[in-house]
Amino acid sequence: MAGSAGPLRHGRGARPGAALPASSRRGGRCAGVEAGRVIRPATVDDAAAIADLEQVLFPGEGWSAVQVADELTGYGRRGWVAGDAGPLPGIAGYVIMRTVGDVSDLQRIGVAVTEQRAGLASRLLAAAFDGVREEGAERVLLEVAEDNAAARAFYAREGFVEIDRRPKYYRQSVDALVLELGLATGTAAGD
Repeated sequence: MAGSAGPLRHGRGARPGAALPASSRRGGRCAGVEAGRVIRPATVDDAAAIADLEQVLFPGEGWSAVQVADELTGYGRRGWVAGDAGPLPGIAGYVIMRTVGDVSDLQRIGVAVTEQRAGLASRLLAAAFDGVREEGAERVLLEVAEDNAAARAFYAREGFVEIDRRPKYYRQSVDALVLELGLATGTAAGD
């Protein structure tokens, strides 16, 4: 994970994914208040705090506040943040999704190093999946670097399965694996 085994990557080369903790969805709550963290929809007012976390997790590759704001306000895009209760809380994690029709793409997910391996990424995903399901999404897609074992294991625990491969997609000729999760069943949409 970021800080121990390097940042986890997801998405195109300039759009790495995030450091992800182990899943706790199977044994605990999926969203809401947990260990002092509230998961809520992200707003443009959160862009600077998300960008600050991006810079810590992905030095030299993190999104700027303008990029985050664009992602939060673009067509079919939504985000969720985990933070302290209250107006504009400090942000410990975030997820950004883009939904078009019945497909939602996981654009970005990140969790502060001090919050990793506590189930926060799983709770963020659960909140995001509930939100995009309400918008009509039936499946979620993402890309992850083949050499990113920690992220691949996390996504497998969350129920994602590999459906395709993009050769030499990332820097240093690393393949991208395209993963899918069916929202109705928690399995590959084609199953």
